[in-house]
Amino acid sequence: MWGYPGEEHTITTEDGYIMSLFRITPKQINAKPILFLHGFLSSPEQFLLQGKKDLAIMLTEAGYDVWLGAYRGSHYGRRHVTLTTKKTKFWDFTFHEHGYYDAPAMIDHILQVTKTPRVSCIGYSMGNAVFMIMLALRPEYNDKVQMYVGLAPYAKVKMGMNIIMDVGLVPLAFSLVSSVGTP
Repeated sequence: MWGYPGEEHTITTEDGYIMSLFRITPKQINAKPILFLHGFLSSPEQFLLQGKKDLAIMLTEAGYDVWLGAYRGSHYGRRHVTLTTKKTKFWDFTFHEHGYYDAPAMIDHILQVTKTPRVSCIGYSMGNAVFMIMLALRPEYNDKVQMYVGLAPYAKVKMGMNIIMDVGLVPLAFSLVSSVGTP
């Protein structure tokens, strides 16, 4: 896409899901690897829709080794060593398994291919939750990650504005900002 050469790698998770991992062929030897983790109901293409305006392409141009992950259940993750997509058990997963199995499999594969000790990661939306699950439940991956950037993390606030006003958070925030002064 956009004239950049690429590679499709096939990886298998510890629990048997077979997924694709895409690499934009790096322009130089020993380029630092960086993994992109996509959002909910998305795919790796979300990082390639605008060409030279996309961060994945900009990082490729800057000399990084860009990898684009795809989770189980996505268009590129609908295979398993024993199950088919027609079996209900195939679909018995949540983003918890994306973090516990899928992201670690991606990172291990990238480190094996690139022969580097660490990889940087960029997560978008649900990709942030996937990454945090991985680091929380598999702490050994903290040592395999150079840097992490979270883009558009999602959150749900269960309290309304009245509660926020009643407990004084807005006036407190306003006073803190005002006390800093103008630049």
